Amino acid sequence: IIVGASVPASHTRLFRLNAGGTTDISFGNAGEAVVEPLPGESISINDIAVQPDNKILLAGTRGSGLSSEFVLYKRSIDGQAEGRITADLGPDYNITNSIALQPDGKIVVVGYAGNDVAVARYNSDGSLDNSFDSDGKLLTSFGSSHARAIGNEVVLQPDGKIVVVGSLFPLANPGSPYLGAAIRYESNGQLDPCFGDDGKLVIDLPAGMDDLTSIAIQTDGKIVFGGHSSSISSGFDIVLARYIFPQAVTWYRDADLDGYGDDNNNIVSCTDPSTQEISCPQIIDPSCTLPIELCPLINDPNCTPSPAVKYVTTGGDCDDNNPEINPGAPEVCDGFDNNCNGETDEGINLQTWYLDYDGDGYGNDNTAVTTCVQPLSQVVKVDPFCIDLPPFFTCPTKIIHWVTTGGDCADAWPTTHPGATEVCDGFDNDCDGQIDEGLPTTTYYTDADGDGYGSGVGEAFCSNPGAGWASQAGDCDDSNASIHPVMGGDGKELCDGIDNDCDGLIDEGCSGKPTISISNATVYESEGLARVTIRLSHITTLQVKVNYKTEDGTAMSTKKDKDYKAIGNTTLTIPPGTLTITITVPVYNDGIVENNEYFYVVLSKPVNGILGNATGMVTILDGGEANITAKSSAGVSAQPSLEIESLDVTAFPNPSRDNFKIKITSPDQKERVLLKVYDVSGRLIETRTSISSNSIIQFGDKYRAGVYMIQVVQGEQHKELKLVKLN
Repeated sequence: IIVGASVPASHTRLFRLNAGGTTDISFGNAGEAVVEPLPGESISINDIAVQPDNKILLAGTRGSGLSSEFVLYKRSIDGQAEGRITADLGPDYNITNSIALQPDGKIVVVGYAGNDVAVARYNSDGSLDNSFDSDGKLLTSFGSSHARAIGNEVVLQPDGKIVVVGSLFPLANPGSPYLGAAIRYESNGQLDPCFGDDGKLVIDLPAGMDDLTSIAIQTDGKIVFGGHSSSISSGFDIVLARYIFPQAVTWYRDADLDGYGDDNNNIVSCTDPSTQEISCPQIIDPSCTLPIELCPLINDPNCTPSPAVKYVTTGGDCDDNNPEINPGAPEVCDGFDNNCNGETDEGINLQTWYLDYDGDGYGNDNTAVTTCVQPLSQVVKVDPFCIDLPPFFTCPTKIIHWVTTGGDCADAWPTTHPGATEVCDGFDNDCDGQIDEGLPTTTYYTDADGDGYGSGVGEAFCSNPGAGWASQAGDCDDSNASIHPVMGGDGKELCDGIDNDCDGLIDEGCSGKPTISISNATVYESEGLARVTIRLSHITTLQVKVNYKTEDGTAMSTKKDKDYKAIGNTTLTIPPGTLTITITVPVYNDGIVENNEYFYVVLSKPVNGILGNATGMVTILDGGEANITAKSSAGVSAQPSLEIESLDVTAFPNPSRDNFKIKITSPDQKERVLLKVYDVSGRLIETRTSISSNSIIQFGDKYRAGVYMIQVVQGEQHKELKLVKLN
């Protein structure tokens, strides 16, 4: 408990008492702290406040000569001086009577200066608060009829408003009664219009000489003023007065007079801001400059009447120009938010509608709208791409409607919609996501050579797909129109070393000279010998002879580091009754890491036979002996046994009229891939090197129609595929 006593023109003594009333000797000097005035001044302390940090504020008056001013001292929790500030709020005397602390730490000090109530508000650091009446200082006068207004006590309301109570002294007319007075300020220093007469209240109590010194704010907002009132006849009386003041509320402009106002057009006021219509003769003249409020008095026929302005305390009107739309209106099906809840036509039976462009009773799902009424029909161009050229030409139009059934997958075609009959036309007529389903089909096969016979697994069609397809399968060489099965079994072999009738037999029934053909071969360097097979088209009782020799390709037999041993024209004898025979060509393991290479073995000068495929290509793969097991006996090597990773090659599309794509898949990510393309004669057409594994390459768009062989090599792995290029 802090108590103090002031000795005018001398000093102020402060004491702090314990809860039991004894002196707290830890405060100041043995329980007492003294506020000493400076030379030539007097100090009077009239009120004390303790800040949340237990610092002590002393509010009072500093006098010097004929003038005085507000003074505010600050003391530590143990009573030690921490500074003081002064403020001159007006002429003549400045007397401080009360202090109050705001929750934000600001300090409000009240008293009077001259003849006006004086209020000062400081920031917590002691500087004047410029957010309070722009400079932190405020004087309030009650007019000349009340010569001097004194502020005795200040209290802060929970909403931040400042209430001051005091007295009015009639200095100019000493016979007039003393009156009580009260003022309420907004937190920024503006007078509160909801309090008394624009923020000021004069309180005239019955006894006659009124002096109000205390305020209490009830929890219900009512304000109790206390003090004393005196008269010669009755003496001094303690008085209490309780007031109820209107609270400021938000008023909303109600333009459509439906009882709900516009949230964006509001006024905060403690009284209804509505105005009444001012009636005047309804004659409008721009030259009328009279104030409208004078119109009824002067009765000037040139005046325009002022309309009434209505305000209400309920907002939320989302269309204040339509009395049928407000928060209390029922929702109706009109496409508007009638009850202002942010939704349109809610709670009403809604229907999904689809725009039906082709008029078949089914609409496009992408045009769906949900509403409680059918949308308006639309006029559109019959041809959406038509351009009007007025006045010479106007595009034909039609009216399209909205329907309740969607699912039309082609809304420009009236024969295509859900429930339509599926026909064989390559379209999804019934919009079920399937094409030509449920119709009788025939399997057709790719017929690249146009001989009426196809190859592959075939595809089912409900009608003839046209050129490039055949209903008969079994073509064993779909690049040659002269090779195909012969229906009826009357086909004959041509004795040319080829299975002409695709029955799996070559030159069956042939008795003439056999056809001599040579195959391609692949060899690893470490094997040492390349083995090339020469085949007769059929067995003969004659001894067949043919010459063969080697020719360089990318593999060389003449350079210093030879890749293989060249063979000059050498005669090969094929005994009677023999169908195949193998010749060998030595290859060299040069120990150099390099791309795969190839050379040719060429046949010539046949005896008792005719030449078929006369050129064989031998590919030399770059590989070591570590993965190869071989043994040689009588010049014949055993078949190599290889331990290699899986290389997979897929061609698509095949056959193709445009180009081919080759998908290469391999777990070996390091070894680069080599691709070579040969025509049917064995001629190298194209080479691709350094291809990454697990990639897709494209080629062949400039190839002529025909059959091609591709060879794909990765290290010791290789794959061969046949490609067919169509016209």
